Amino acid sequence: MSIAFKAAIVCCFLALSLHANSAVSSLLAPTAALTALVEQGELGDLNASQRQTIFDIDRALNHENFSLAHTLSKQFLQQAPNLAAAHFMYAKTCLEEAKESYLSAFSLSNKAQTHFTRAQELAPNNGFFMLHLTGYYHLTPWLFGGGDDDGDYWLEQLSQRSPRYHLLAKSTFHSNSDELAELVEQAKTQFPDDLLLHLNIGLVLIKKQEEDLAEQALLYSYQLIESQQYPHSLVQMTRYYMGFFALQNQTQLNNGIVALNAFIDAHNKDNNDPYFLWAHYNLASLYLEHDKEVEAKDIFGWLALNSVDAKLTKLTQKKLNMLK
Repeated sequence: MSIAFKAAIVCCFLALSLHANSAVSSLLAPTAALTALVEQGELGDLNASQRQTIFDIDRALNHENFSLAHTLSKQFLQQAPNLAAAHFMYAKTCLEEAKESYLSAFSLSNKAQTHFTRAQELAPNNGFFMLHLTGYYHLTPWLFGGGDDDGDYWLEQLSQRSPRYHLLAKSTFHSNSDELAELVEQAKTQFPDDLLLHLNIGLVLIKKQEEDLAEQALLYSYQLIESQQYPHSLVQMTRYYMGFFALQNQTQLNNGIVALNAFIDAHNKDNNDPYFLWAHYNLASLYLEHDKEVEAKDIFGWLALNSVDAKLTKLTQKKLNMLK
């Protein structure tokens, strides 16, 4: 598989959210972020069983259990052939599988294209599905079905059917620094209370390494959750990424500490959730930046005992060795 194609698959995104870990290797969102999207109705009107199936598929993908994810997504599609979300999850699964399958990458990419398209056809006014179809064409090499002309067509369709997702798409695919600054202000003016939009724009800006603009967008998002009521999972994602950004960019450190403490306090304490574990690691690291070694050591010690992530456990042990 070409490096370009592998990168394109990695960057085909789910609401442009980042992985919990600080390596930020992908834009595919773990289940916690998907929960926020489902709660917001971004994947359409779903019953409890359909929601749970989506979470099960996403959890399998996050644990790189592609066989299980494929089985679940295929069953979902068979059970609900006219449900846009079922086609979307199957397309998402195909892209994740393609990252790991050199021999099947071409056919899996074509399947993803087919089912992203079908999701859009079944929900023609759903900006979430159209955004991903736009992203598929813009981020996938033409040999595998991508193309900027098709991407631009769907970008124009977004402008007519979903202005909020059009703003997000423009910030992702067609913007220099000056244009990005205008889009950040435009989002505040046109959609001042749309937390999901502002958070996603902030995450896009992190990926583009536009640190100053990312700080503006994330701080605006953080201020929204301090003053208004939003779904719990979306509030949690905002808290998490405020802390993540503070640590990565050495700015807003106090807000980062407060946000991560609030995230941990409000969490259901599931050690299998990567966000929960990495929130502890990031919080401890922020405490170190404030020369609070006792607090940091306590958290790293908890992580050493409770982490189910081998990479995180190794990083934690290195920190503890430094603090001896």
